[in-house]
Amino acid sequence: MVQTEQQRELTQRGVDLVDRAIREVWGIVTREPVELTRTSLYPYGFVITNARAIWKIVEEITKQNLRFYAEELGLRYEEPVGTLDIMDCILHFPDYPNPVHVNIKASLTTATSPTNDVSKAPGLIHFYRDNPDALLVLSTIKIEMDDVIMNFDRSITNPVPWFKSVKYNKRNHNFQTNTNSLVGNIYRTNSEFITELRVKVDNVGDQNTYTV
Repeated sequence: MVQTEQQRELTQRGVDLVDRAIREVWGIVTREPVELTRTSLYPYGFVITNARAIWKIVEEITKQNLRFYAEELGLRYEEPVGTLDIMDCILHFPDYPNPVHVNIKASLTTATSPTNDVSKAPGLIHFYRDNPDALLVLSTIKIEMDDVIMNFDRSITNPVPWFKSVKYNKRNHNFQTNTNSLVGNIYRTNSEFITELRVKVDNVGDQNTYTV
């Protein structure tokens, strides 16, 4: 059973609060150019073709400044304990009843891949087992590089269970989906999502990855 209209509206409100906070904090940090390095280190030009090269920088900028500007942003920042493979921070909003668990990713504006790694599937299964009602969202921060200058383009924030496709990569045990698009969202409950993910994991014989 997909989420009820009331559940969906509550979830969407949490998503919107997170997305607004991320846009606002990047508005703050980009008041001055975000320069990654000295141009002189790259005599033939600084070229980034893969977001993996900058994802940790984007994650740290976002996390640390959400924490630093928390009062200005009207939220409370919490550092997660023991779940860093699933989320990067937990945000609390005064006008929202539940904490929002946030996973932060980076993506270049030029990215075209239809499938992206999100989190380790066993970790997600364990997290939702222990926190069946949790709101876990993925915020993909789209970055455009202008030589060594990092420019914030937009953020794409979505509840993890809502992404259209649920795929499992046996090689690295990751849940994968298209994190660059919200088109075709399916408004699954947490339990529906985990059931679907477990089926994908079980189908390739990897049940032992989450049964411990």
